[in-house]
Amino acid sequence: MIRCARAIAAAAFLALAAPSAHADFYIGVGGGRSTADFGDLAASVDSLDDESGAVTLFAGWRPFRWIALEAFYLGVQDYTARLGTDETRADARGVGAAALLFVPLGNKVSLYAKGGAWQWDAKSRTFAAGTLVSEERGNDVSSIYGGGLLIVGRRETAAVRIGYERAKDVGKEVAGFEGADIDIVSFSITYNF
Repeated sequence: MIRCARAIAAAAFLALAAPSAHADFYIGVGGGRSTADFGDLAASVDSLDDESGAVTLFAGWRPFRWIALEAFYLGVQDYTARLGTDETRADARGVGAAALLFVPLGNKVSLYAKGGAWQWDAKSRTFAAGTLVSEERGNDVSSIYGGGLLIVGRRETAAVRIGYERAKDVGKEVAGFEGADIDIVSFSITYNF
């Protein structure tokens, strides 16, 4: 975590030390699917739905063609475990910051790698025969990293981003849980200004 913070700080310093004519601000919205790795939990329940929807909102600054700094919101919802008539539903959402490194593959397409931190708030709700019997919350910081493909539109004000991200140890110590690694595949639209 400290290494990640140092890398983001170094990237910010480099970006501020030598601004360029390429400086772009951007905003975006996206959605996709997430899959959680709950470890040994699957063996102790009747059924486990470890796939969920994901939504992301983000804003960033790209001072150079090859680097960007980004703030984001990420939400994943409704992972469900069932044991008899009991059901537990979990979700997580929060804000984070990341640095993105781009490798241009021409004028309109780039590959990117992303690394940063996500401050999540997780909630677990347990139902017995359809009635809410307990609700627990927790929050912490997880590392998040990934990569993907950025395709810039003809007018260069819009772009499509297809990405993969992984958040580590989300939900740890909520309802006695060890935490899950969450994989997210998303499709986003960005607007550059």
